[in-house]
Amino acid sequence: MNRSEEFEYQIEAARKVMRKDRRVLAALAEFDRTGKFPDWVEAELEQEKSKD
Repeated sequence: MNRSEEFEYQIEAARKVMRKDRRVLAALAEFDRTGKFPDWVEAELEQEKSKD
């Protein structure tokens, strides 16, 4: 992988992390507003429990 490809790869990885961060921040804001997490958070928590 040359430098340009490596740079593009790092940029894409950073974008994915930022999108996930925004989702998490939005979920926390909804929790503050409504007192409960959005459905997608509940589903991910259930998946984590089932892995154990």
